[in-house]
Amino acid sequence: MKNNKMVPTDAPTIDSLSLWIDRSKCNIIDKRLLSETQTYYIETDEYGDIQPNKPIVIQTEDKTITIRISHKELGAREYVIFTIPAKLLQEKYFEGITKYNIEYIYNAFMSMEIVKCDAHTFLNSIVNDIDICKNIYIEEPTTFDKLTKNIETIVKKPLANRFAKQQNKGIELNTRQRATYKKPYAKFYFKEIELQTKSKKFKEIHLQEYNVKNLIRYEATIKNSKIKKTLSEKNIIPAFKTLHELLEIPNEKLNPFITWSLNQYTKSNIMESQEKTELTPTEIVIQTLLKKLIEKEDETSEEIIYEAIQSIKKDDKNTEQKGRQRMKQLFKKISKNLQEKDEEIRRIMRTDKDMKHIYKSLGLEI
Repeated sequence: MKNNKMVPTDAPTIDSLSLWIDRSKCNIIDKRLLSETQTYYIETDEYGDIQPNKPIVIQTEDKTITIRISHKELGAREYVIFTIPAKLLQEKYFEGITKYNIEYIYNAFMSMEIVKCDAHTFLNSIVNDIDICKNIYIEEPTTFDKLTKNIETIVKKPLANRFAKQQNKGIELNTRQRATYKKPYAKFYFKEIELQTKSKKFKEIHLQEYNVKNLIRYEATIKNSKIKKTLSEKNIIPAFKTLHELLEIPNEKLNPFITWSLNQYTKSNIMESQEKTELTPTEIVIQTLLKKLIEKEDETSEEIIYEAIQSIKKDDKNTEQKGRQRMKQLFKKISKNLQEKDEEIRRIMRTDKDMKHIYKSLGLEI
């Protein structure tokens, strides 16, 4: 199968969320969800302390699904909490979680025979910990390194954590646990690398038709109900509490949240980064003129340099020879640099184009 189908990049999508369902409206089939646990030490034939009930974690094809019971506090309602990843959608993964595919997700959870509830309850339950993502294609892979370095320079540790691992690279802003309204959890990562390593099996089974070359992703999290309320009061996103209400929001209306979340960290221009050069200002001017001459004239750089050197004439032949030799060395240095930098210049132009494209995709001002 040809991998020529492009990943949608026009609007953000919902990559994952946590669904909080009132326990009183559920039928718990798998009693492990309710059971306390106790460690047994085989070598000593002894038992450890009794622990509260633990989540049921299902991990297949690089997707993790967690189902747990919220720990009950005095006077608080108990919830069954589902962690729902978009990877449950398999071939429709890049659509994100929508009102058009939520029935498939509901049926998938019910078929696990862990917890049962009706579709109305499922749709009208509370949503939290919502990951909103935006996919972006770039032309030059080094653009991503420039982007994350610039963000790291602006944001700095401990809020910025730039990483480069075998399975992925990118930058995290804050942590999921410490996220607040003013400093949400967000990250950039190289989606192509993740799909070729950590999620390779998932890609090979479900996403073969997609072209993911040079695909990067920005992702930001709406952590809880308090943050949801503040975001809607600030007109950053429409108001919602339940899964149904969230899925009624058109994807394009999630764009302001994407822009706002990154602006919480990068008030200054993350495009700013000057390329270094080993040439002096005078040499750079000469190099620029030489490049323009080559482009306009039907001559090579060697021919132009030879003519320029021969134009040096002095009454004293010794002075003339020394002058020509100095200029020959200077032009040789500049010409070599020009040849080496030609591809570098094209790379810089591709990078600048990419950075402008990233800015536009995320709704940022250049």
